[in-house]
Amino acid sequence: MFNILFFYVLVSSAVFVYGIGLNKIIVFSKKPNDILFFISKEILSVLLSVCICWPITKFILVPNGLAELYPFFCFFIIYLISVVITEFTARLLKKNVAGFFFSYCVLLLAMNEGITFGNAILISLSCILSFFCMLPIIYAVRWKMKSSQQYISFKESAMLFLCIAVILFMLFAFNVSWLNTEVF
Repeated sequence: MFNILFFYVLVSSAVFVYGIGLNKIIVFSKKPNDILFFISKEILSVLLSVCICWPITKFILVPNGLAELYPFFCFFIIYLISVVITEFTARLLKKNVAGFFFSYCVLLLAMNEGITFGNAILISLSCILSFFCMLPIIYAVRWKMKSSQQYISFKESAMLFLCIAVILFMLFAFNVSWLNTEVF
């Protein structure tokens, strides 16, 4: 359990390796106002979607030879859940947390990589945790870029992506094959 969490949070980070949520990180690093609502919405929608999509895929689609259709069912389910949660938060809490692309990508990654139901839940939570672990790092890089004022000719987002690439190279500079002992 710990090596799956470590692997999907740091080594195979959903943000760095797959690019899931990279644009949301840049937006939230600029103004992190509704981050608490976004966190709760993402965790709730991804967990509910995995709980619904896993049995549909395992017990209906795979036995009937229709496993290729699971992304469609995942899309439909995550869209419905995201719309319900967005409407609920918009009407009761007067907060807008619209968007389901991040949840859908995390759901697909968890469904593809998860061997068991618990494994898929842990992978989805690890992907969301990796997103929120990278947020303070990007916020610090943005703050440092604003305080130094050396790169006036660069656009801020271009420089941010360059810093993200440097962080990515630092994380993957060493051999990480020892972390995935099940394969070898």
